[in-house]
Amino acid sequence: MAVRTDSDVVVASRRLHEPSDPHEPSDPREPSDPHEARHPHLEQRTPPAIAVAAVLVALLLGALLNGPGLVRAATGLPVGPVRDAAMVVADGTARTGATLGLDRPQQWLTAARDSDVGAALGTAATLAGAEAPADGQPDGGEGTTVLGDGEESAGQPADPVVAGSDRDRVRGPITADAPLEVLLAGDSLIGAIADGYGRRTTDNELIDWTKDVRISTGLARPDVLDWHLHLQQLLDARDPDVVVLLLGGNDDQSLVAAPDGVLHYGQPGWEEEYEARATRLQEIAAGADREVVWLELPAMRPAKLEQARQRMNAAARRAAAETGVLLVDTDALIAPQGYTARLEGVQVRADDGVHLPHPGGDVVAEVLDRILSERYGLPTG
Repeated sequence: MAVRTDSDVVVASRRLHEPSDPHEPSDPREPSDPHEARHPHLEQRTPPAIAVAAVLVALLLGALLNGPGLVRAATGLPVGPVRDAAMVVADGTARTGATLGLDRPQQWLTAARDSDVGAALGTAATLAGAEAPADGQPDGGEGTTVLGDGEESAGQPADPVVAGSDRDRVRGPITADAPLEVLLAGDSLIGAIADGYGRRTTDNELIDWTKDVRISTGLARPDVLDWHLHLQQLLDARDPDVVVLLLGGNDDQSLVAAPDGVLHYGQPGWEEEYEARATRLQEIAAGADREVVWLELPAMRPAKLEQARQRMNAAARRAAAETGVLLVDTDALIAPQGYTARLEGVQVRADDGVHLPHPGGDVVAEVLDRILSERYGLPTG
């Protein structure tokens, strides 16, 4: 019985790799120099200069394709030298892209995203990326409706106490063929509330609702989005019976386009100017005998925004005293003891301390549904 040793395996292995004929040429694919690289693809590397140039060309092309987006991003920067410089670059890029026709795909996408309303209106508004206890909070003025007093909990929202604004604003019989048209509009804070209201009323043929959410916008920066103009265009296009507004989460900053130019946050006159803008927006919304519901900003976790929130709510209440809109105190619903992320085991605030997740939005949406149902004699969701 023959026994194969390790040395026999080595010899056999060597024979397999040796040419059978000593005069037979070796495989031309094998390098003649044993130290020569055996990976041809490594020898075809792109020169660094060409790679850098390709990246720069791609970035330039991307900028030209999204010129309007660059302008919006630059416009949204805090007022100052950096924003001014960014605006010059962004505007030049956008003009070049428009001249070459490279901005058309972005325009098509914007129109598709903003649906028929945005396309029909032709507004410059587009979506962008996201945004102390009630002590010292001023009382609502005469003629306002402050809602939310009563027993507060996530499962059982407070029973609203309605006062003022008793004008009959029902513009006609509400039927399945002529349902109550409700428009919910504002910044990103209204998104979860609008979705919650939609889920509650989806099977109610007497209510037709729509939302218009413009994130990273507000009353402070009409250069980013002129809410007065945008809301008027929405009303002209949709002619709703009820307008629900919530915005201000991005307004803890300078007021652009003030009578004397830029009015920085904290300067004298900031609250008065903000009140004037809130009053104007409420007046626009209430035109044509519409019902208007103004949702106050809920308590915020970021200290600066919380301080500004109280000033904005105070300004909105003073405005409501003149316009007679319905005012909903959202603190009474989701922050009765001040800011809290969870209320009776329900997650009512997002991790950023500003926005509302769907459960928090549902709490406010339930009260909103009850308010409108009671005022118009409709079944609740």
